[in-house]
Amino acid sequence: MASYLLAAASPPGAPVWAVQPLPLDAGPTAVLAAGAAGELRLLAPLPSGSAACLAAHAHSSNGASSSNGDTGSSSSSSAGSGIGVFAVAVAGERVLSVAADGSVALWQLDLAAVAQAAERAAALEAQPESAESASPSSSDAPTLLRALAAVPTLAPHLEAHVVALHPTQPLLAAVGAGPRVALCSAAPEDFGTLQRMCDAPDAQAGASRGGKGASTEMATCVAFSPSGELLASGTSTGLLLVHAVASGRLLATFADHALPIRSLSFSAPHVGAERDHLHVCSEDRTLTIHDVRSLERSAASAAAAQDAAPAEAAGIAAGATVACLRHPGWVTGASAGPLLATSSTDGALRLYDTRAGRTCVATLREGPRIWACVWTPPLAGLPPSTAMLVSGSESGEVRWYRAAGTGLGAAD
Repeated sequence: MASYLLAAASPPGAPVWAVQPLPLDAGPTAVLAAGAAGELRLLAPLPSGSAACLAAHAHSSNGASSSNGDTGSSSSSSAGSGIGVFAVAVAGERVLSVAADGSVALWQLDLAAVAQAAERAAALEAQPESAESASPSSSDAPTLLRALAAVPTLAPHLEAHVVALHPTQPLLAAVGAGPRVALCSAAPEDFGTLQRMCDAPDAQAGASRGGKGASTEMATCVAFSPSGELLASGTSTGLLLVHAVASGRLLATFADHALPIRSLSFSAPHVGAERDHLHVCSEDRTLTIHDVRSLERSAASAAAAQDAAPAEAAGIAAGATVACLRHPGWVTGASAGPLLATSSTDGALRLYDTRAGRTCVATLREGPRIWACVWTPPLAGLPPSTAMLVSGSESGEVRWYRAAGTGLGAAD
């Protein structure tokens, strides 16, 4: 039986809707959080069980105000924009944020500076006097997160409600009104320029599932696979679409859910178990898990030969759903790590052992609705169980959990 303990928590505040881990270069447990306050916060846990806000930046369609929290002084007001940030995406040193008004911003992370800021915050807590004297002056304080570009809307007449960053290319995916996913430039010099539109869902296939046709669909979430070959999107009527990134072709359509899909996540590349899995979280209180290896091969073939027909196109895909996990509330997030973690509106995180028939081995109850969960990368050279589980909730708290005892062996 796995056992995880609360390791740290940020102070409560406005609801947190999105939490993303940062690369190991920024420290093993630093995260980026966003939500109803309209700002992006860089957070790191402290040994005492509290959390340090390393920097806070207000999302804006024409720039950003920012402050370096525990590591320096502000260059302008750190108050949020008042427009909630629906989603954030992280790929290496690049960050993407999208707000409720459809504006999208591109940011640059200074990973080394974030790691140093987290170390200073921990030292300041342990020895306030010595750490204070070693802190940089206001003029020398590094900018941890710098705005590169921002647009009030992407391509003309293209709404953006949620976004994803390609893991290796200067490319972003955006979805909004309607079912189609737009692929746009994520390069600062032509940020937001439309590159191409992905195929729309097949109307006939949707209609055969009780009227889920292209005319009634609205995309609700989007995610790139770690390889960058696949692009998955979910819709307001529960359809899951998987496209080949290189061509925009629709490879498969899944109709396992009766209500809107809340979020999507692929198995993380640093996790040893269950590679090539796609996790689909829905308001129908279920999480479905899909094996996408055949779709990865189809996407790779299509990239090599643009005129090649996809293996499964324009129809309802069958046989690739490997699990369906039921929950008491909406399933709002899923993340693969030492264990498969899920978050739910019933106020609990659940951990599943994917090596034992996907059995629920632990339930961590927080109280309010939990909107996001994610594993941080494991420590370099150490087992996957050195990763920490992080959640964001309706109360505004961001919480870090570690394996009980030493934190190294509960899930090995």
